[in-house]
Amino acid sequence: MGKFFNKKKEKIMRKRILAIVLLLSLAIFFAGCTSKLGSECCPTDGRVVGSIHGTLRDATDNELLEDVEIMYSVGGKIKTTQTNEMGYYAITNLYPGNYELTFYNKENYAIGRVTVNIPLLSAIGVDDMPTGEDFYYSVKQDMDLYEKTSGLTGTVYAEQTDESTILAPNVIVIADFISYDLSIDEFTTTTNSSGVFSFDSLPATPNVTIKTLPYSNSSYSYSVYTTAETLKPDAIMTARDIILSIVPATPFIVSNNYELDDFGITEDIVITFSKEMVTGTFDVDLYDGVNVVEHSLSWSNGVTLTIHPYAP
Repeated sequence: MGKFFNKKKEKIMRKRILAIVLLLSLAIFFAGCTSKLGSECCPTDGRVVGSIHGTLRDATDNELLEDVEIMYSVGGKIKTTQTNEMGYYAITNLYPGNYELTFYNKENYAIGRVTVNIPLLSAIGVDDMPTGEDFYYSVKQDMDLYEKTSGLTGTVYAEQTDESTILAPNVIVIADFISYDLSIDEFTTTTNSSGVFSFDSLPATPNVTIKTLPYSNSSYSYSVYTTAETLKPDAIMTARDIILSIVPATPFIVSNNYELDDFGITEDIVITFSKEMVTGTFDVDLYDGVNVVEHSLSWSNGVTLTIHPYAP
């Protein structure tokens, strides 16, 4: 009987010793990890907790704008916040990813938008953080909003010969604000019987791109025309006369944003041709200097080609 109890006590003692050894081993393991952060012992897999904050102002007089709605999407759900009396807003608890912020619902202001990125830990370059620990990353994104108080008028002529022109009615004229990231970035009008076009309630940006679409009358076809015009708040500006040229048989590039490197590595490349193109015949190859860059294409009126590079 005594031998039985002795054996039972021996088994219990062995289990206790084994548990103590295991606990000691785990303590040594975690102590080793703490002293070797970022090594193969403890790979970083912490969570980035992002936030976006900033101030909204009137682009003309720098006035702080309160009660501006900011709309954004998280996990497929649309959420909103708004600026306080100091024009300040903050969006918190964001996972890594791209967030398009839309600023709207401010009377008489053009809707603004911007895309903000909350990066992964690997993109930030953090490789020495304990496993599972949160890393807080904040992006300051101030914005200027443009009040819709500008106007623009002008006259369009069409060449007949090298020496003569005539007024051009029914020409489609576009005011293009694409460089300002407005949610409505194009406004369209048509010249009247006197060749005059006019825009009102335009965003009061420093300038605007004015372009015409391909145009034809009973005599000739005409190429597109592109120019930059100045805008001022609370004023109707007069544009320089637009004289449309007879389109040559071979189309040519009227404008683009790549010759002056006027785009970022993941931003769109925009090319405007002199006349309407057969869009289905285009095949574009895009390279970053060495490697092929994946992309998609879109057309506007068969005249403006936009190449959309995919983010690496």
